[in-house]
Amino acid sequence: MNESNTLFYRLLTGLNKYVKGNDVLMGIPAIEAATSKIDLIISKIDKTAVLVDTENKGVYIAVEVATKRVVAPLFAVVKSMELYYGSQNDAAKMAELHTTRSEIQRMPYKMLDATVKTILKFASANLAILGTYGITAATLKEIEDGMKQLQLANTVLEAYLEEKSQNRAVLSALVEDGKKILVECDMLVEIISLTHPAIYKGYMEIRSKKEYSERLLTITVLNSETRKPEENARVVMVSTTRTVKGEPYVLLDRKTGKLGEVRNSRREFDIYKLTVEKVGCDLQEEIVTVADNTPLRLVVLLKKKQVSS
Repeated sequence: MNESNTLFYRLLTGLNKYVKGNDVLMGIPAIEAATSKIDLIISKIDKTAVLVDTENKGVYIAVEVATKRVVAPLFAVVKSMELYYGSQNDAAKMAELHTTRSEIQRMPYKMLDATVKTILKFASANLAILGTYGITAATLKEIEDGMKQLQLANTVLEAYLEEKSQNRAVLSALVEDGKKILVECDMLVEIISLTHPAIYKGYMEIRSKKEYSERLLTITVLNSETRKPEENARVVMVSTTRTVKGEPYVLLDRKTGKLGEVRNSRREFDIYKLTVEKVGCDLQEEIVTVADNTPLRLVVLLKKKQVSS
């Protein structure tokens, strides 16, 4: 799993363990039902993550071996053609073949397949000429057999990559389902926030642990007096150096959730103007520089507007 999914998985399992180990929380049927949903999500994530993370190196090796089998004799044929056109003083064709010969070892499959077809067509029609350079029908047969092997290996590779892609999509969907259930659980646990503040505090401490947060950019908005999270505050980060279609480039434009946070997975080095606003509060602005890959956590304090008499 990627870092974001891994961190969320740890958060989900950590919170679920805390809730299931607390009799007060598990005494609420709706919370108990939510933990059952989370158990199911965790189980599915475990199984899908194995499919996503397990690499079948054999399919890559098969393509590599087959490619080498094609490239070696193909290189010889292209070099022979290059020499032939050189003897004919055709500098343009010679330069074109020189470029082809230089690139065949790193060509993607489709380009290599097209190149092989073109080269074999010429070589087959001019085998007598190329024979001067040691090219025979056996050389061309070796290329053809190698391409058949490469076609098969590439088909297997494409099927493998497609399966990987599908498994990643399933994993992403499971993570999204987990996030929805976690939000549901947050609201349910809030029921006991006043009757059992210590339990609720324990839950929220796990919920906001740094090791469960995406380690890129996190902005937390708090009330300047109470230091409690400010929900529904709009957080905007725009570049001070770049524009898109004549407008400043926007890195982030989101509202805070119950924890007063917004996170961003994109990390683009630049100098940004950070603006935080919420109805009833003074506008907060500051300049933020993102200069390296150091995790960036910002705290913005919102002050309630003074009511004029």
